[in-house]
Formats: sequence, C-alpha cells, structure tokens
Amino acid sequence: MPRFFEAWLVATAALYYLGPIPWPHRQEWGVALVVAGVIAGWRVGLALGARLPALPAVELRILSRPRALWVIAAVFMVLSAWHASLLTGRSLLSPDSWSLSFGDAYAQFQAHLRERLARGDDSLTIALLALKAALFPLVFLALIAAWSRSRMAFAALMAPFIAVGMLRGTDKETADAA
Repeated sequence: MPRFFEAWLVATAALYYLGPIPWPHRQEWGVALVVAGVIAGWRVGLALGARLPALPAVELRILSRPRALWVIAAVFMVLSAWHASLLTGRSLLSPDSWSLSFGDAYAQFQAHLRERLARGDDSLTIALLALKAALFPLVFLALIAAWSRSRMAFAALMAPFIAVGMLRGTDKETADAA
C-alpha cells in the first residue's frame, strides 16, 4: 500500500508538470518539493511506526456489514454526481460528458464555474460540499474496510473520485471532499 500512495503522488506531480493542462506556476518546482517532502515524511513515519507497538484494532460495526459499504458508496456517488453536475454542468449519466481529453474538460469546467460565480448561486453547491465533507471520514473508513472485504465495494467507493475527475479534467474531487 505505501508504494501505491507514493506512485500516486509521483504520477500526480508528473501530470502537473508534464500533462496537457497549462497549470499556473508549472515551471516552478514548489509542487515537486512539497511532494518530495510528503514522501519523505511518509517514509520517516513508516520507519518509526514499524518500531512502535501496534494500537488495538478498533472496528466500526457498521462497516463490518457488506450492505452498509454499498449504501455508503451509493450515497457518496449520488452526492458526488449532483455536486459535479452543479459544478460542471454535465451529468455522470450522459456518455457525452465523459472525456479523457483532460485539457478540454478542464477548460469547460473553468468556463462553467466562471458562469456560476458570475450568477452568484452557490448556496446549494456549498451545502452539498459541506455534506460531502461531513460524510468523507466515513467514506474513507469504508474504503479501508472494503479493501480487505469486498473489492467490488472498494471499486464502487472509488468510482466517484474517478468519474468526477473525468468530468472536471482534474483529480480535485479528493481535495473537495477532504
């Protein structure tokens, strides 16, 4: 699992610097230094944590039921789809909304976001974002529980992150929810 997180961080940094989206300050190395610092801190934590005694395992009873994992995944998917629809103007259910052309998807997302900000109708978006932020710790724990119990439930919990990323052209869903 540590290698997966490190690979994800490095891949995200590589997309930032080498990807098709012309991010501001892309020519500066501040993001790379932050990523390197996070990986170094992660490595130090892994080295020190392995020597410390393990804490007793605490399991939430709600997450031990497979149906609960699926309910959490469904609620998170509905909230993410609704939130993405408000932000991007596109629906997760429409095949025309999906794009691997992240530069175009990001430009369309930015244009729609500027229109929404000009209109000033953000109260529903903020409410949905607050609801998702309140639900995110449970989603995160469900992801951890689903990893060892049900790979299909894990995939269902990860689907909103991937789907919204394809609508927006970014992986900003994680930052929104956290």
